[in-house]
Amino acid sequence: VAQSTSRDSRTVAEWLWPLMVGGAALFAISALVYYHITPELEVSGFLQHAIVGIYDWFGLAPSVLFFLVAFAWSSIWAVTGILERPVDRLGRLLVMALMVGVFLNLGSSGGSPAGHTGAFGAWVASRLVVGIGYVFSIALVGPAMFASLMLATDWFFSEWFERERKATNFETGVEDDVTDHLRR
Repeated sequence: VAQSTSRDSRTVAEWLWPLMVGGAALFAISALVYYHITPELEVSGFLQHAIVGIYDWFGLAPSVLFFLVAFAWSSIWAVTGILERPVDRLGRLLVMALMVGVFLNLGSSGGSPAGHTGAFGAWVASRLVVGIGYVFSIALVGPAMFASLMLATDWFFSEWFERERKATNFETGVEDDVTDHLRR
């Protein structure tokens, strides 16, 4: 279901929702990077436990990529006012983060993972290496990771660039006549 409103007719609340999502994504990226730089940080609050849990469970690179793409989607939502299939997008983002985590953990040949590569990706990668071997795991996970990245970004947001270009209202005039003449 697409939520579409004109840019001029949106209320303040309709502008704030995508900005809040983007702000939360940027906050999560900065907190993850800060925790990665200073792991001896004493964790005390709920948000700190949540960030450390995301860091430990998914890893630094998959989490940062997840929140970076979430920020990109929230920016598109803020500019266009359109939010299409949010649950589907969230699922695709989670699959992308999982596949990146598995791929990064395959670099250690299924051995002991680095602390920042994520426990869940390490668990899946170790099972894949034991089950089908290192080479076949790379051959399976590499294209799956690329495909999940392409699906999570809708082919690097190409539809949104085309949609914005097609939606531009140009004044009719000589340019349209010249274009039609050249097309013939």
